[in-house]
Amino acid sequence: MIEWLLAFVVFILFLIIRSPTSDPFLHAGIGLACGSTTFLAWNKFRSYRTAPERVPKPRNPKPIPDTAQPYINRLFALGFHRIGEAENGIRGKTYPIWVLSDQTGTTCAEITVHAARVYVEFSSVYLDKAFVETFYIVRYPAIPLIQERNFRHEGVRTSLQDAYKRHQQVIEEFALDHGEARPILTIQDYVEAQAVYRTRYIRRALRSAVFWGTILPTLWCLSCLLLALILWVGETYFDTLYTPPTSTYYDLFGSLRVLLPLVGYFFVAAIGVLYMGRSIYASFQNKALSRRASV
Repeated sequence: MIEWLLAFVVFILFLIIRSPTSDPFLHAGIGLACGSTTFLAWNKFRSYRTAPERVPKPRNPKPIPDTAQPYINRLFALGFHRIGEAENGIRGKTYPIWVLSDQTGTTCAEITVHAARVYVEFSSVYLDKAFVETFYIVRYPAIPLIQERNFRHEGVRTSLQDAYKRHQQVIEEFALDHGEARPILTIQDYVEAQAVYRTRYIRRALRSAVFWGTILPTLWCLSCLLLALILWVGETYFDTLYTPPTSTYYDLFGSLRVLLPLVGYFFVAAIGVLYMGRSIYASFQNKALSRRASV
């Protein structure tokens, strides 16, 4: 969000002081804002593009952190048992995954500690490679709901046991078309199930994140560049070469000189407000989720 805040500061300053497009301060500000935004958008897109390749790998057991222990205990109370540990990586950093299986062996629970936060998800895979994934939401933005014949992806925010109950309901529904879920009894079973998910479904699950993290920032940068081009053309060529007509017919070029910058301002402001509004809303949602008493 910091790059968007910087971009808005530059934009507001431009509106207030009306700097000419030749002002190096304006050039540096827009360049820094667009550059940082583009860099982060590219990183998110690269994570999306390489997601099918990032299949978790088994690792040697390590101590469970205090932040994850309450979730482990609650899963034990629901009848889960540990089957091993794995790890995965993104942008050069690895994070641990504690893997559990329920009493029937058809539902796998993952506990991931990433960026000081604990994430819990339930998953089941079928012989025909259909896949069901249910998240216990501990962080906004919420998990997008995907309802397809061979893929179900959703989140539950009320409690961990409610998330597990909802997952059980979905796999019973899927059993009507796909048969019984494939057992996940060992860490190797888990890795094979994740390979199915990564290669076939993960990009579907990440579409919302790509829009907010890549497409929208890219559109904002393009809007800034287009606005800068419009202002530069207007100040460099139009204002020096254009002569208003002396007759009373409609002054098309003069109207465009006024309307095009307004359109550019509108898109830059609208996209920025949309993203920043969502970011501010997300921060309030995360505070509310962190205050939730039960795990």
